[in-house]
Amino acid sequence: MMNFLWKTGAVLPKTWLWAIVALSVLVGWPIVFGTLAYITTVHSWTIPIAGTGMVSPRWALLSWSTSGIADGMVWAVGGSSIIAAYANVALFLWLSLMDSVQQIGVGMMLLQSLTRFHMGACLLAAQIIGALCTMLARATAPDNFGPGPVFPNVSLGLSGLGAWFWGVLV
Repeated sequence: MMNFLWKTGAVLPKTWLWAIVALSVLVGWPIVFGTLAYITTVHSWTIPIAGTGMVSPRWALLSWSTSGIADGMVWAVGGSSIIAAYANVALFLWLSLMDSVQQIGVGMMLLQSLTRFHMGACLLAAQIIGALCTMLARATAPDNFGPGPVFPNVSLGLSGLGAWFWGVLV
């Protein structure tokens, strides 16, 4: 996923790419999290509600960085590949920030609603279930040895969106 960010270095100079990432981390993140911290002083469930209300920024982030759809951004910004590269990086960093807000929100929700014993059991069960599901998915996926029809390159068209794509998505 991070390869997507540094792959744009073919179009953008690395120094500008580092500057955009630094600006995002040093300005964007403190503004968003500072605002959420201030709002949380009024009610402690603000971040969990905001985080769970975002639906799926992780899926959007993965889709944006792996599906090739970002390559089609050139038409949306007037045909300039330089502006498209900046827009791709900006959107990638924004989705990363929203993903972090969601993860923090879900973590706070668990911390505020479960006791220490239940929290430990919940995390242990989640790790075990997640590991088992990942192993099962890796073993049974049609693309377990390389790219396949599970997550096709939608920038090339929608013809590859077969049953495997929808089955994995559900």
